[in-house]
Amino acid sequence: MTCMTELSYAEGTMRSSSLDLDSLCGQWAELRFLADEKAQMLSADLSHWNLYQSAVSRLMPCLSDAEQYMGAAKDDSGSNTITKTGNLAEAQKLLKDHQVPCIHCLVTYHIMNIRCTTLVSFC
Repeated sequence: MTCMTELSYAEGTMRSSSLDLDSLCGQWAELRFLADEKAQMLSADLSHWNLYQSAVSRLMPCLSDAEQYMGAAKDDSGSNTITKTGNLAEAQKLLKDHQVPCIHCLVTYHIMNIRCTTLVSFC
């Protein structure tokens, strides 16, 4: 009878070990899925971060140029001065010269805003 009891105990232990192993395999698969999901999210975040940094590097020269332009538009007392033109053609050229860089800066800023919003939405 002792032999039968030991055999029964061994079979119960093997079934229990099999259940534990199945449970462990299920937990491992779930952890692996979660890790893969997080890795994909981090990869997307890194991609957006790189695009954001690229936009920042394009925007900074625009801001520097704008600061220099605004600084040059001040007289010695610090008051703003308006560049006067002699005719309409000069005024239109002045507008065109300053409008194109401003539009470029605005587009770059918009791209930065989109990337930043995307990064924040992942958090």
